[in-house]
Amino acid sequence: MIRIDVNIDDDQLMDSLAALARQGEDASPIMRGLAGVMRSAAEDAFDLERDPVTGTAWPPLNAAYKKQRYADGYTGKILSRTGKMQEHLSVRYGRDFALVGVSAPYAAAHQFGARTRAHIIRARAKRALAFYGRNGRLIVRKAVRHPGSRIPPRPFLGVGEEHKAEMRQLIVRHLRKAVRGA
Repeated sequence: MIRIDVNIDDDQLMDSLAALARQGEDASPIMRGLAGVMRSAAEDAFDLERDPVTGTAWPPLNAAYKKQRYADGYTGKILSRTGKMQEHLSVRYGRDFALVGVSAPYAAAHQFGARTRAHIIRARAKRALAFYGRNGRLIVRKAVRHPGSRIPPRPFLGVGEEHKAEMRQLIVRHLRKAVRGA
């Protein structure tokens, strides 16, 4: 068996190793960058209407809802009727974590999908509800029984391969900077 012992007596190398160790103790600058990439992935998902992890297009809107939405003046992208979910993307990071989320109560229903129960809808602001039936005729009622709905998942949080590559590059840049700065 051949054995090679190497004794490193290099102050610059030791300083570089110490800088790497310090970087590991408080990685908040790296985590801030990673959270920024995660936020960018979510914003891309809203803009492209695609799952950020798989790249799969979101299911289209229900035809009746889309028609009503357009009649109400909302002609934008699927999850951007008011823009509040995208505006409320929150970024948090610390020494050893990076998070991106949305505090809107309906965000989880869009991320994972949901079902609403059957329920009664009553007129509140006016004396009656007015809507068009399947045959196109106007229907006026004080209350109607809604059968419930299925909201398909339209994931907007997560990172795919392109953003993961960006995250790896960011980590390498930070580590190189830490070693050079030592």
